[in-house]
Amino acid sequence: MSNPRSAALATHEETPSDYLARLGQAGDGPHDLATAALMLAALDHSDWKLDRFRNHLSELAERVRAEADFARDGDSAARALSSVIAGHYGYDV
Repeated sequence: MSNPRSAALATHEETPSDYLARLGQAGDGPHDLATAALMLAALDHSDWKLDRFRNHLSELAERVRAEADFARDGDSAARALSSVIAGHYGYDV
C-alpha cells in the first residue's frame, strides 16, 4: 500500500532532495509528476523561488480541469489538455 502523503505537494519547508527521497520511498502511486519534475529541476537551480512555479502548475491544473469537465472520453480529455497547454499558454514540443 502506498503512503498517502506520497501524492501530496511538497511543503514549502521541504527541500527538493527531501521531497524526491520521500517520493522514492513512497512505493506505487499515484504521484504528482509535475511536482516531481519541478523538484528535479530545482536540484540544479537552488536559487529558484519555487512558489511562482507551484502557482503556475496550480493554474494549469485548474484550467485543464475546467476545460475537461465535459470530456466524455480520452480523446476529448486530451484535446482539452492540449487546448490549455498549447493553445492558452503557448507551450510547444
